Formats: sequence, C-alpha cells, structure tokens
Amino acid sequence: MYFRRINFLLKEFRFKIVFNNFIRRNIRYDKKNKIVLFWEFGGFPLIFKKNIIFSKALNLRGFKTVFILCNGIGSACIQRDVRDNSSLDKWNDRCEKCVSDMLVVAKKYKINYAFASDFLEKIEIEKIKFIANNTLVSKIKNYSFFNIDVGHLAWSSFNRYMKGHLVGYSDLNKMEEEVYRRYFYSALVNTYISNQIIEKYKPTSVFTSHGVYVDYAPVIFLAHIKKVFSMSWASGYGNFLHYFTLPKTEKVLSLRGIEEKYWLLRKSNELSKLENLRLDDFFKKRYFQKESRDILIFSKPQNKDFLRKELKIFNDNPIVVFFTHVNWDACFDFMDMIFDNSNDWVVKSIEQMFKIRDVNWIIRIHPGELVDESAFTTDDLIKKKFKSLPENIKILWSSSKINTHDLFMLADVGVTIVGTVGAELSCFGKPVITSAKSHYSHKGFTIDSKNKEEYFNHLKNIKNIKPLISEQIKLARQYAYSYFIQRQIPLNVINKSQGHWGDIDLKKLDMLLPGKDPALDKICDAIIKGTDVILDEKDISKMEKEGLI
Repeated sequence: MYFRRINFLLKEFRFKIVFNNFIRRNIRYDKKNKIVLFWEFGGFPLIFKKNIIFSKALNLRGFKTVFILCNGIGSACIQRDVRDNSSLDKWNDRCEKCVSDMLVVAKKYKINYAFASDFLEKIEIEKIKFIANNTLVSKIKNYSFFNIDVGHLAWSSFNRYMKGHLVGYSDLNKMEEEVYRRYFYSALVNTYISNQIIEKYKPTSVFTSHGVYVDYAPVIFLAHIKKVFSMSWASGYGNFLHYFTLPKTEKVLSLRGIEEKYWLLRKSNELSKLENLRLDDFFKKRYFQKESRDILIFSKPQNKDFLRKELKIFNDNPIVVFFTHVNWDACFDFMDMIFDNSNDWVVKSIEQMFKIRDVNWIIRIHPGELVDESAFTTDDLIKKKFKSLPENIKILWSSSKINTHDLFMLADVGVTIVGTVGAELSCFGKPVITSAKSHYSHKGFTIDSKNKEEYFNHLKNIKNIKPLISEQIKLARQYAYSYFIQRQIPLNVINKSQGHWGDIDLKKLDMLLPGKDPALDKICDAIIKGTDVILDEKDISKMEKEGLI
C-alpha cells in the first residue's frame, strides 16, 4: 500500500510538471479577448477535469478563463438525495470535503478561480433567506427572480432529490416542503451570484456541464437574458462522446437535439452510402459491442421466434413495446408533456392497456433504473399499483436480459414520452407514439399527441397503425445520423485507457492546440460564437483517417 501511494504521487507530480510546462510554453493570451466564465457548481472532480480541458484549449487560442467554484453557499444541491438519512441541518457538513476535492484539481492544473461566496454579502443572504422562508409554498413554483423561473428550477431539483418518489405539488408533507424550500433558496442565491459575476467579468461566454437544476441553470438562463453566449454539455451515449447545447429561450434548454437550421440542412441532403454505413455501425456497436454508456444488457441478436417463445406470445396480434424512463430524469424538466410526470404516464397508459386485449403489450422498464440510484423505480411503481396483469401485458423488468435492439425487431409499434428509442426505432420502419414534444417529434416520422385524449386514441387504434413508409424511414435515418453521428462530439485528448472520465493523455497534448483536432476546434469556436457544435463530413472523415473516431 505504501509503495502504491508513492507511485501514485510520483505519477501525479510528473503529470503536473509535463502538463503545466506545455501550457506555459504555448499559451498566447490576447488582451482584446474577453473572459470565458466556467461554472463549476456540482462538486464533481471528474467533470471539473473535463471542463479544464476546454478551458486550457481556449487559453491556447488566446482567451482568458475563470472558474467559479461552489463553496457551500447553497447546501441544497445536486449532491443531495432522499436516500441520505442525515438531518437537513447537517447538509453543510459535506461541503468542506467537496470543496477540498475540487481544490485539489484546481491546484493540479493551476486554473484561475474564485469562490461563489466572494460575490455575496451577508445582507443579501438575509434578504434571500427571508424570501425562501416566507414565500407561500403555493407561490414558490411560479416565483421569478431576475426573470429566472427559480421556483420551477427548485421543483426540478426537488424531484431529482426524491429519486423517483414523485409527489404532487399540493401533496408535500412538512419534511418535503422544507427540502423544497432549501432548493428554492439555492435557486435564489445561485441566481443572485450569477448576476453579480456576469456583471463583474462581462464574459464573452458562459460554459458549464448539465445546464439544469438549481446548480447550473441560473447562470445559463441569466446569461441568455443578458445576451451573453452560454453553453452546457452532457455526456453522450458512448465513451468519449458529448452533446453541447445552447438555451433556446430563458426558460427552455433542450438537453440534446438538433437546431432547426441544421436539421433542415440535413433533411435536404440524403444520406450517402458511407453515412448509412456509419449509422448502422453505430447501432451495432451500441447494442452488441459494449460501446454504449447507457445500455447495460448486451447479448447476441435473437430472432423473433426465440423472443416470442421467451415472452410467451403465441398469437398474431400486434406487438407494442412500451419503453419507460428513469422517472426523475431531467429531460422532463423543459418538455411540453401531456401528463403530470413519468409515473402518471405509466399508470394511465397501463390502465388503457387493460382495455385493449387484442394487442400484445410489452412494458420495457428502463435498464438505467439499475445504475441511476433510484429510490423508487418504475419496477416499484408497477408492482405497487398493479397486483396482477392480464396475459397480453408482459413486463420486462429493469434487470431483464433481453436486448433492446431485439425488441426493435420484434415490435410493430413503440410508445415513449421522449425516449431515445423514438429516434432509433423509427430507423427500422417502426412507428413510435410520443406523449411530449421531444427533440425528434414533429419531424415527419413519429406519431405525436397534442393531449391525453389524442394519445389514448392512438393507443386504442394501435392495430390500425401501419409501418413507416420509405420516405419516413429516410427522414428518421437522416435525423438519427445527425443526432448520433454529427452531434455527438468526441473528446480525443482524453487518456482512453482510463475510460470516459479519463485524464488528459500526456502523449496527446498537442491536440489541445488550434488546428490539431477538428472536434476541439469546433467546440472552442462554438463556445466563443454561441453556436451549436455539429460535425460536418470533412471533420468526420479527417478524424476517421487519423484514427480518432
């Protein structure tokens, strides 16, 4: 153990020397360039390291960067959840270690940073506390502060905190109300700090991970209001891949998707033979070669006869797969949904299935329930609400070993709220019914619902839904190619032997420089100019030729 620790410290020392000497030799600040503000409020060192990659790449292109670190001013944050049995008064106890861990990273890379509390005077803290503690709970959800819907953001974070134990707004018990108020306080204080910091630094752009919850959304939306470019990122579906997103308005952030102008451009250009092969290869790797971060069940492809026997489906009635979600996922926060939440959708949909006996319903519980640390899963919800199910309704629990791709082949129709399957299943000619306005809906290849009545009618008439025609399949594949291939941006400078959250590879430091990596060039350019990050054929071909993707 002793020698292992010494070896680790020597590696860290060497890394710091090599990395920081490289940056020092190559850095070229341009005094004319303004600052790019990095918002680091989650307390995640691994995410911090990725943001430092973007920061250093910008430094090497002449831009100054400043990180704002959370140091516990709002204790209700993304680190909390309902499984933690500690009292609310002890939430701040964890902040010290969180800050300490972040400072280790900051010092390792010698970044320029300031603490959030540096921008908040005691008198302002008292004012914000008064608002948080004295606003009627019935008024919080619609509360606006600096034109930011802080009450909505607090509700979003509260739902994440509950980890699947979704409750109605009017059904909060005393403890839940106190938790909600604490998130409300964090939303208020983080919005106030965001305003102070943007006014002080007057940045060219604001950059952060996530872009949602009380931790990240305030600065993104406030920057948008102040006409400062802002961008957030989230991990993609495969290792080393990422989505970069701009806010659409001061209230809407589509975590993924394609900006309309890029979709229209893609729509006007049919996929080439090579592009079609790339898309097919993506699906193959995603479902059968363990190259996906969100697919947990990998197996050899099974034919329809095997699956029918496995699922005990012996009739010719249509097979409809109902794909559930991790019910507290942030994707619902800015969606125009026709149901109150994911749980409501599941329960009401299954109640409809009871009435439609001439359809084989397969309910596929999201495998992510196994790893996303849900406290109350869709598995739990169905078991609680439905003591028995008719023979034509089959449940594939989150632990099921059946590969989702095999279900694509078996299904006649798919049903989802906003799941990724809507952009996948359609590529195989299968229609998908949606119940919210997702990034892929209303593109010409999904069956979308304006309200519950229309959605339930789609379910009732599901036997009459035909397979997609060739033109719809072509549209679906064009969208999928743009979404999965062009919009998922690789971060090639990472040490891939360490996985998706690996450190910078010292052998690839030159890739941080302008002109060395098309993907990183695109990311930096987009941060500065406030544009979406999307790869073109030239970028993809170059990276393929150089073995980067």
